[in-house]
Amino acid sequence: MLNMAQPAGIAAATEWLDAFATAVAEEDYAGGEALFSPTVTAYGTRTPFMTSLGQLEADQWKPVWSTTRGFRFVALDSVSDLGDGFAVAARWESFSRGSGQRRTGRCSLVLRGSPLRCSHSHFSMTPAPGDEATD
Repeated sequence: MLNMAQPAGIAAATEWLDAFATAVAEEDYAGGEALFSPTVTAYGTRTPFMTSLGQLEADQWKPVWSTTRGFRFVALDSVSDLGDGFAVAARWESFSRGSGQRRTGRCSLVLRGSPLRCSHSHFSMTPAPGDEATD
């Protein structure tokens, strides 16, 4: 079982989330890149699986960030201490630039190193009622 992070770890994860939200809001791709490992693996809403920062930016960030406004993290659900970093689960919201429709989602992140860099991310939309998996 993972250990819950101490307050300093939670603060570091929160600082990373704030920096990423700012990069999305400002369409600051260089700022986003600085927060990620070049060899990041990722899942996203537009691409099944990505294996590099370049692919993440081209296939996920550019098409999504350009149609998004007001991106922010609304809840930090957990920060687990990995010894050399943190596993983070958080919820987010944003709005479509075209329709103004509110979008909600969740993410899981592995943040490692000093300064913290994301080595794995998974962003997805919140399932619609009734879309939850059942046995």
